[in-house]
Amino acid sequence: MTFIQELEQNHALQFNQQQLDAIQHTQGPALILAVPGAGKTTTLICRTGFLIFEQQVAPHSILSLTFSRAAAMDMKKRFNELFQSHVHANISFSTFHSFCYRFLKAFDREQPEWTLIEGKNAPISKKKLIAQVHYSLHHAWPNEEITEEILRQISVAKNRETSVPTSSMVKALPEIAARYESEKEKNRWFDYDDLLRHTLNRLRSDIELQHRLQNQYPYIQVDETQDLSPIQFQLISCLLSIKKNIFMVADDDQSIYGFRGAMPEELFAFTKNEADFSVYRMETNYRSGTPLIEPANTIIKKNVARFDKKMQKRADASTVLELHICNNPEDQLKQIEAKVQEKRDLGSIGILFRNRISALPVLNLMESHQIAVNVRDLQTSFFRSALFKDFRAFFLFSMDLSDGDALDQIWYKFNGYIKKRDYQQLRALESEENLLRRLIRTADLPLYQRKNILRIEDCFYQLQKQRPSFAIETILRDLSYREHLNQKKESANYRGEVDSQHLSILQTLATQSVSIIDFLSRCEDLQKRLSRFEKTQSSITLSTLHGAKGLEFDHVLIIDLIDGILPSAVAKKQDSFGDSALLEEERRLFYVGMTRAKKSCSFYSYTRLDQAPSTPSPYLAELQPFLSIQPPDEWVVGGTVAHKTLGVGVIQQLDYKCIWIDFPKQGCKKFAREFVARHNLLKKSDDSK
Repeated sequence: MTFIQELEQNHALQFNQQQLDAIQHTQGPALILAVPGAGKTTTLICRTGFLIFEQQVAPHSILSLTFSRAAAMDMKKRFNELFQSHVHANISFSTFHSFCYRFLKAFDREQPEWTLIEGKNAPISKKKLIAQVHYSLHHAWPNEEITEEILRQISVAKNRETSVPTSSMVKALPEIAARYESEKEKNRWFDYDDLLRHTLNRLRSDIELQHRLQNQYPYIQVDETQDLSPIQFQLISCLLSIKKNIFMVADDDQSIYGFRGAMPEELFAFTKNEADFSVYRMETNYRSGTPLIEPANTIIKKNVARFDKKMQKRADASTVLELHICNNPEDQLKQIEAKVQEKRDLGSIGILFRNRISALPVLNLMESHQIAVNVRDLQTSFFRSALFKDFRAFFLFSMDLSDGDALDQIWYKFNGYIKKRDYQQLRALESEENLLRRLIRTADLPLYQRKNILRIEDCFYQLQKQRPSFAIETILRDLSYREHLNQKKESANYRGEVDSQHLSILQTLATQSVSIIDFLSRCEDLQKRLSRFEKTQSSITLSTLHGAKGLEFDHVLIIDLIDGILPSAVAKKQDSFGDSALLEEERRLFYVGMTRAKKSCSFYSYTRLDQAPSTPSPYLAELQPFLSIQPPDEWVVGGTVAHKTLGVGVIQQLDYKCIWIDFPKQGCKKFAREFVARHNLLKKSDDSK
């Protein structure tokens, strides 16, 4: 009995010809191009067993590297499930970082004197160190968004072996990076990226050591190769022996980690320049079926930089697609709730989104219905954002007009026109007095300003009586907080789509609350919930699109699909300057999300965001010929709607862009959905035809 026959008989595995060809490749470089759901990890594991049992390769001669710790652990677990009873030697399944850490401990005499600043026992966190460096240079503490951007740019520069660029978002970024490296050098600290850099430098400077490792690992396997950075490809080059027995599994269409330094262009260059690769295409998707396969192929083929391959369906597989165009995020949430109730007993559900903050209303909804969910990759800065802190301060101050801490956050952000000198004098002495009344009494204010402060005091009294959703509108309108937000547009760092989505999330959370106290309590509970990962028995998972890579669900719901979120405004701006790399990555992100689905995939968008028109993601327009459209409740074929000037009519037809309405006197009229939504021309009507 051959090795393959034993696997098929004893482990109920079945291989197609593409998989068999890849498993039985033993000599020379190989590139396996695997579409989503093609069984690439199983193929790599079985190829490892084939080398050991069929080709008599010593287990310790095989080095298997992958991108993430979870992927390395998954490979090791699955190998042990199949072969542990037969293989007692250690098999090396490792991330690049852990391999480099072991290498430096073994071959770099100075390394034991250095300390990692990432992990549980780190003497200082990277974020804290960056904050200290920023303060030493600018005498101001950076917010979380700035800190994340600094860390991202430093990491990308190291992984691509380039210098840290200047940034419109971070003042003096190259100098901050230089001071960060200087502080690490002085204290003998490493970060994870330093492990890669120091290992590569050590190998480049010691050819004899290179040969030693090449002899130790004559067989190298690399999973998720599309996620590697340039420095990781350089490490592979140093490890390759003269026989170049490297087995690389990749899907360039799933390369979505550019923010960590990954560049699919490096994969193209490596396979072209390093050796004469044998290419195996695993194109059968065993996860998804029609009608998902064809539109997924249509979407991804619009990318220019990619290997030529075409995803094929399993003969009996079917994956239903639906498009839900909602009125606004609140309407979207209602439709998500209905879909979850419909599907929760019919298999696993993945609710996926581009930005982490999209999880907040959904998680709040689930917890209000006591529905357990798994959360992945959801630690968001929303509750530390200036916008949330401002509204929280408005609410707290409305409940206690002597709350000086709350007033400190917002005193110059509403239309009180309070001078800094007067405010400093007001706060000089602690008091439990109404601070607005005290300001009127102690400051030399003109009569019109005294009247205005009294008006503002009345607004705050009204706030505590209002439902949170109405209170937010009062703050935006009557306290002119929207004017403060509009002034931020003058900043070079302003990102309108981020502020709009933050405000929309806040309004949606407020709609789900019955009082200000309830709203603040819900937000506190959500913040605690997101700060910890809890694996539950729930079939429902909330995840970013990035976090969902490698997972699969019976039913997938992709939400907040509007232009400016996916694709992001940043990607579109870069594309307008001739750099399409990020825009192509955003397309791959959408492709990754939809190919997580086994039985159904539902797309959710809306036509209004924060009281302004929004445009559904252009990817939905590309998919429109393949989709079953699910319009808002009031926009259904046969339903009656009232037009502002044409009167009551009956909807005859709907598609992604247009709506056809038959009016008794004017006949059938065609309207652009975006136009009628923007100008609020249609309303639901109960009148008969």
